[in-house]
Amino acid sequence: MAAVAEPEYVALDDWPAEVAPIRRRLYERFGGTLPPATIDDSIATAVARFEGCRITTFVPIFVERFVTAHLEGLAPRQMTIVEG
Repeated sequence: MAAVAEPEYVALDDWPAEVAPIRRRLYERFGGTLPPATIDDSIATAVARFEGCRITTFVPIFVERFVTAHLEGLAPRQMTIVEG
């Protein structure tokens, strides 16, 4: 899979360090079908959801899962016609 260039929508310095690899993976997966602002807004919403949590060990996993599910719902689907 070809690497996706880092978007310029939000500087990586503005994101928590744990979010950078998640953001990169989401751009690789959805960057060709969804605008950068949509991906970054979804990440920001998920990160904000967990602000103030006392136990943060699994927060990056939850953020990636929530954002992936959300973006899958927004991404256009490719239809495959099966002839049989």
